[in-house]
Amino acid sequence: MRRPAVTAFPFVPMSTVFFGKRVSTARSLWMALRGTKGLGPTLALQASQTPLPCAPPDAPLPPPTRTRWPSPPPPTPPRRQVCETLGHSREQTVGALTAGELRRVQRHVESSYFVERELDKAVAADRARLASLGAWRGRGKARKGGGGSSAKVK
Repeated sequence: MRRPAVTAFPFVPMSTVFFGKRVSTARSLWMALRGTKGLGPTLALQASQTPLPCAPPDAPLPPPTRTRWPSPPPPTPPRRQVCETLGHSREQTVGALTAGELRRVQRHVESSYFVERELDKAVAADRARLASLGAWRGRGKARKGGGGSSAKVK
């Protein structure tokens, strides 16, 4: 006869699934969002950078000065926007969120940003468009197994 297991402590999961990946419950929401493709530092900054304002071509040139152009303010990372929009702090852990709150974060991110599969599809479509135009940038990944500028495509 089997005795029922007696546990003194309630079961606490060590990880949860967030955007199809296992994330430790001790990890902060900020870092869990950073691990999502499309919300990390590289792709997020590339997508949100704005060019410097330019004067119209017929405008008179300003007098020469020794000061540099004012640098634009750094773009706000999308993960910060997500946390502020939904009212979560940076330090809040994934384990402190309920399943409903995690679904709410995922729905908000998927409806507002290109992430994971959607981002991969958009990048692949852009590469295919560049390759069909014959642009140099579209040739980088044309060969199977080729990467970057080392791929030889004729």
